[in-house]
Amino acid sequence: MNLKSRRSRLNLAVTSSVAVALGLGTLAGVFAATPQTAAPSPIANVKSLLVKNNYNKAIMEIDKYLATNPQSAEGQYLAGEANFKAGNLKKSGKYLRAAVRLGKGSPSAIKANALLMKLPKDLQSPRTGPDTRMLASLFGLSRTRGDGDAPRPTVIDFYASWCQPCRDMDKALQKAEKTYGEKITVMRVDIDDPKNDKIVDQYEVSPIPTVVFLNSEGEVVTYTIGYAENNVTDGLKKILN
Repeated sequence: MNLKSRRSRLNLAVTSSVAVALGLGTLAGVFAATPQTAAPSPIANVKSLLVKNNYNKAIMEIDKYLATNPQSAEGQYLAGEANFKAGNLKKSGKYLRAAVRLGKGSPSAIKANALLMKLPKDLQSPRTGPDTRMLASLFGLSRTRGDGDAPRPTVIDFYASWCQPCRDMDKALQKAEKTYGEKITVMRVDIDDPKNDKIVDQYEVSPIPTVVFLNSEGEVVTYTIGYAENNVTDGLKKILN
């Protein structure tokens, strides 16, 4: 092989190597410039499933999420919404109550409280009847209060500062206090205060505002959920007569 042929082949090999290198560099640049699509978050995935009316799949996904994130108010709300739409109303109520308690005025808590209002009455209602006399004694609301006063009917207002209907209810109760004076005792329970968790749980309070009316024996004889001034008047009549 003469010198000229050798040089030609060498130049060809160098040119090919450069071309390959440039080609690989171009491909690497393309891949580097192409943004990687992040996987949707579990919450976003559940929301997407709910939009598609795939409720059972949404329930499965949100249950997985809550297994490691039980304190997530948004997760609890989505579990409540998914079960509500799937027709699992009792289970829905459990999640929605948790969302209200954990959320403390967050959008998830507000939405959960509104959805609780749509549950059947038997799944909204607090405890009533003779068995509640024991609760009154437990929380110092029974006839034996130890202060020597005659037993008085008691009204317990379960509320939260972020709840607008609760503010309206408070005005109605203030009016009742002025009207009835020493004939009744009005007790206000903030559900967002951890020290009230026990009384909220024992009276099985769901949406707020919930107002329970105890007669002088400490028995819950009636209740009202949501704001309605007339309901306060009606409830008082039942425990004062």
